[in-house]
Amino acid sequence: MTTKSIKRATAVVLSAAMALSGMLITGNDASAAVKPRLASKKGMVETGKSTTVKIKNIKKKNVKALKVSSSKKSVATAKRSGKTAFKVTGKSAGKAKITAKLTLKKAVAKKTKYTLKYKVTVKDTSVAPVVTEVPSDSSVTVTAFADLQTALASAQQAGGKTVTLSTQESGAFAIASGDFRSVDLVVDAPNATITNSAVFKSVSLRPTAAAKTAALSIKADSMPTWIEKATGNSIYLDNAKAVHVILQDAANVASVLVRGTAAEQSIIEVVSGVLSSIGITSAEPVKIITKGTGEVKAVSVTAAGSKVSVEASESGKVGTITAGQGSVSVSAAGNSTVSEIKVQGGAQVSLSGDSKNPTKIDATQAGSGAKVTIGKEVTGVTVEVDKDKVNDQKKIIDDQSGQAKVVETAITTPTKAPTATTAPSSGGSSSSGNTPSGGGGGRFTPKPTATVTPTPTPVAVVSVEIDNVTPKVGDTISATLSPSGASDTADYTKFEVFRGEKADENSAIVWGDTAIQSKTTSDTDYNKYE
Repeated sequence: MTTKSIKRATAVVLSAAMALSGMLITGNDASAAVKPRLASKKGMVETGKSTTVKIKNIKKKNVKALKVSSSKKSVATAKRSGKTAFKVTGKSAGKAKITAKLTLKKAVAKKTKYTLKYKVTVKDTSVAPVVTEVPSDSSVTVTAFADLQTALASAQQAGGKTVTLSTQESGAFAIASGDFRSVDLVVDAPNATITNSAVFKSVSLRPTAAAKTAALSIKADSMPTWIEKATGNSIYLDNAKAVHVILQDAANVASVLVRGTAAEQSIIEVVSGVLSSIGITSAEPVKIITKGTGEVKAVSVTAAGSKVSVEASESGKVGTITAGQGSVSVSAAGNSTVSEIKVQGGAQVSLSGDSKNPTKIDATQAGSGAKVTIGKEVTGVTVEVDKDKVNDQKKIIDDQSGQAKVVETAITTPTKAPTATTAPSSGGSSSSGNTPSGGGGGRFTPKPTATVTPTPTPVAVVSVEIDNVTPKVGDTISATLSPSGASDTADYTKFEVFRGEKADENSAIVWGDTAIQSKTTSDTDYNKYE
């Protein structure tokens, strides 16, 4: 073989070797030469929303398996999205670690298993106040009673504002009769006695905190006092200092909602007129007094640790007292009447007094931790218990009078909820509480009740408790109404958000001033209610 032939053969061998080397590199895939990694190692997501995290440096065809998990499912959940990505959904405020375990095909690379970590921070947007941006002149504060009447008139004429009275003035003052139903009145007057004859959109009593004291109660004459003489007001106790509310001159109040933080005992006294409902939603100690010709139709206690006393005397009347939690002591004397006491959950209830008018105690929903004490002097009491739990429920009854009559009642639950729905109006409010007001269309479906016996006295809804998740179109929304015995409204606790609504805090279905937010998701796609 000639030298020229040898060189030619060598060149051919080298070319073949280089080609074979290139084939080997291609066979292992260029992606195997670089480690798979996440597009980002940490991020943030809002509750109820999701974000997608991609895996880089790998092709779908080379992935054998992808598994993802969350260190705190209550904060965030993770779900595979294809073979090279996963979706993280925020559940509640907090931090969680998402672990992605990636397995590659053996033919692709020598190392086939990788563990990738992603840190997520979940932000709870529902804690922000559910209000709409308003112009800076939508509220006004006055610091003297002399300026209040003028401020109220101007606010009503402007179409509605929040007027705040913040003053340290002491003495007796009066708000004259007037129609201010577009005005929210906020009162911070810890040293004053105010007599009101005007009607407002709402009245919020917010006296500033008193000096710290070891006493658990405070004399009525040392409290800021609100004397109500008008018809139709809803009064909110957002108080840091105990307050005394008095209804007289046949005042007719829609509701009083206690949600304050005062350590001292506040007093709600009905001398004449009618108070439709009282809701206790905070642990602030409260005394409810009805005397003269005063009447309280319903009292609802839903706050854990609450201490509530109800005192009826003279010809005062109390309709239904629903004790869901806390301690409730009831006293009926003279010609007064306490019609019914509903004991639920682990509530502690006592009944005393020498009234000869009968009282019914409904213990059918009482739990094992409940306690019902009937005083020695009490007569004419009927205790109703669930016949399926009669032995357990008889144990909770301490009948010191020896005269209470125990009745066993069959508790039945409908097997199917009613199919009829009620369509709300497209805006405005409803005095009956049957229709959610606000910017969204929607409808709500009756929820089966625990008993077949309806509440005999109409009661206004005083509060709505909602789940802290932002609603979306097609979601089913649940709400808990207070008081639970509210006539014609307590059963309507499920709502649906409809297509066409921007489901955020400003345009979701609302009940009063509270946005009702989503709790469970429905797959059904609904048309917007017109």
